[in-house]
Amino acid sequence: MGQRCRSPDLLAGMMRNVLSNRYAERVPVTQSDVAARAGVSRALVSLVFRQAPNVSAQSRAKVLQAAEDLGYRPNMLARSLASKKVRTVGVLLNDITNPFFVSMYVELSHAAEESGYDVLVGPSLRSVAQERTLLGTLLGHRVAGLILISPL
Repeated sequence: MGQRCRSPDLLAGMMRNVLSNRYAERVPVTQSDVAARAGVSRALVSLVFRQAPNVSAQSRAKVLQAAEDLGYRPNMLARSLASKKVRTVGVLLNDITNPFFVSMYVELSHAAEESGYDVLVGPSLRSVAQERTLLGTLLGHRVAGLILISPL
């Protein structure tokens, strides 16, 4: 059995902070914002983030600097919808305190990354009800595949 966090109040406070309106009201930076900051077209920004080979080093650097200045993060959901390709694998992890399961997850993550996939993990904390909820959540994200790491 794993150790429980010694400061659940601290963790609860952190979750409240993350879920606060301060974060919810923040408008995400778009490729259009990056283009405006860099003084280039949105199409060029898209080419840079798709790592197209026909972009000059100077333009690429300008776009990447603007993206960094603005805190731009690519919208993976929008990318998946546009390309009709999902590059995310869901992992339902039954017991995050079990070193064997964690090592399986780590190896799976490395393999996914090498293949160009992201991993979305859901820890069920050994609860069947939580597992059902997380299963629905992961499937709702339209993952390309779902892996269950469980003793059963």
